[in-house]
Amino acid sequence: MPLYLRILSLLISSLFLTCTAPPQATQLSEKKAVEVLLRIRDIAGQTQEDIATILGHQQWLDPEKAEQSACPTCQKYTYQDGFVDIVYSNDAADRITISPPAGYKGTDVPALLGLPEMSPDSLGNGILLWTKYPGILNIQAAVRPDEALISITVRVLTPY
Repeated sequence: MPLYLRILSLLISSLFLTCTAPPQATQLSEKKAVEVLLRIRDIAGQTQEDIATILGHQQWLDPEKAEQSACPTCQKYTYQDGFVDIVYSNDAADRITISPPAGYKGTDVPALLGLPEMSPDSLGNGILLWTKYPGILNIQAAVRPDEALISITVRVLTPY
């Protein structure tokens, strides 16, 4: 058999083998690692001064958003052009709301916050809820029906 036919035969065989790989193997290789958006342990319960060194300059929260807060007397600030909103209770970051960019699923939340992976404790009505992270009361993820992530709210000190 001529050399070019042997090479052609090997190429066709290898092409056939790669095309018939199980779909699961292809899906796993395409799954991207989720990058941390905000290491929640670095800011949960911290003071405004500490958080300013991590997130940068703070701005007063939009009055309309601030009015919707469950704590009317608490200080409320936004950071990084609205990416993070923080309500402070007794000068500690108590309620942290993150507006992530599009493209994430609700189940990505622990990884996005730099936490170990854990399944949500409950889900329903477009909310995923985690309650078993030490030092955090709960984490809520608002999701669309297709599980696309809308926002993340972390409650640290008070359950409001």
